[in-house]
This record gives sequence, structure tokens and C-alpha cells, in this order.
Amino acid sequence: MALREGSREEQLYIQPHLTADLLSRTAHANDGVLRELKLNNDPPKGLPVKKNMTLRDLALAGAEDHTRAWPAWQAFWKELTGPGSGGMPRPPVLIAIDGLDHWMGPSKYRSAESNVIHAHQFTLIRQFISLLFSTKDQLTNGGMIVAATTGSNTPSFPSFPLLLRQMAAREAGTALTDPTFPMPEPYSKVDPWILDLLHGSGETIVTTLTGLSGAEAKGLLEYYAKSGLLQTSITNEFVGEMRGLSGGGMIGEIAKFGKRVRV
Repeated sequence: MALREGSREEQLYIQPHLTADLLSRTAHANDGVLRELKLNNDPPKGLPVKKNMTLRDLALAGAEDHTRAWPAWQAFWKELTGPGSGGMPRPPVLIAIDGLDHWMGPSKYRSAESNVIHAHQFTLIRQFISLLFSTKDQLTNGGMIVAATTGSNTPSFPSFPLLLRQMAAREAGTALTDPTFPMPEPYSKVDPWILDLLHGSGETIVTTLTGLSGAEAKGLLEYYAKSGLLQTSITNEFVGEMRGLSGGGMIGEIAKFGKRVRV
């Protein structure tokens, strides 16, 4: 399905099955909260109406039939980010995105005209990208949107690393007009979908995560040993081995490899 939107005459695409799956996961993961929240507005036409319908009911109605998933998602998001009713405020929202860099270039899908579809032409991706990079679209009832890039299986979309360098430079106080501000390489092909995100990302914070240092890894392993999870002596050699096996001190990998050790 496609929509026309924006000054570029962009063609946007709805993914009904993916939207239905998102509604299903959202409904079941947040069952206890959503079943307490009543609708402020009438549900979209075509959706089954229940007495005292809740946000959980609305999400499941879209999840059970992919042909109703997109209007159900739009109504669900409007309800979730709108004001509460009956003394029951809407909760803050946490959105977590893994592998963000896979959204930062052309997809493997093609249009009916056999043109490559950019990832930002998918409505769900477009919505979450807008939340992450634009100060105009805030979570009105509070919350946070967190995204992580992949450390392996990284797609080759050069404009995204450039965008991250530009955002980091701006956070460090470098003006866009400064000669040292990161710019595309001469004659390189840039992706305007990606670089245009810089203009609305003033409140987006870029944080570089690294593995634990030797001292930090040793402290963590000593904690595991004292708690009984790790049954071995914590020597410098053992710490070095664990840091090597864990890809340079990745905390999750240290925990995984460390708990296998027995005396």
C-alpha cells in the first residue's frame, strides 16, 4: 500500500503484516497497563467495537487482522500520546530500536515501477525516525526513545556514519560553518534522506559505547565471584582472557563466558 506525502511527492509504504505484529507484541508486553486505559476517541471504522474498549482491545483488534492493522496503529498511537481520561493519565513510552543503521539507506524492496524503496519510505520507520531525530515530534506524556547501531553485520550506508560525526561535532560546539565540521568527501554520493536528519536533531544525544577496561572487567568478575556466580580465582591472566573472549570487554559477553568457568 502507498501514500503520497510531503513536498517531495514521496511515496510512502504501509507494511500491514509488520504493523499487526508490532501491535501484537505491544499488547502482550504491556498487557497490565493497556487493559486499564480506556479510549478517548471512537475507534476507526471497520474495527470491532467493545463496551468500555481499552487500548489493549484496540491493539489486539489490529493485530488479529492485518487489513485493519494500520488504522488500528494510528488510532492506538493517538490514544497513547493523547491526554488521559477519568483520572487515569497516559503512561510515558519507551521505544527501543536495535540495529538502527539498517534503517539508514535503501531497502531491498522495489516499487511497482521497479524503483528501489528507501527505508524512510516505510511509514513505521518514518514515524520512529521522526521521534528520534526531530524536536517537533515529542512523546507528549513523557518517555524515551533509545536506538543502538550494530557492531557487526553493519550495512554499508556511508551517509549515516557521517551524520553521527556531524551530530557529535555539533554537540562538541563546532559550528556548521566551521572548516573542521565533518562534510561529505568531494565527489561522493550522499543520501539526502539521512543527512537531512541533522537539521531537526538538536535534542538527540549520540553516545559511543565501548567495552569495559581491564580494571572495570576485573571489578565485575570479582563481584560475580563474591556472589557465587563465578567459581574461580580472579587473576590478571583470567581477566585478560575474559576480555579477549568478550570482544574487548563487552559486558554481556563477559557475563556469558564468565559463568561457564568452574574450578
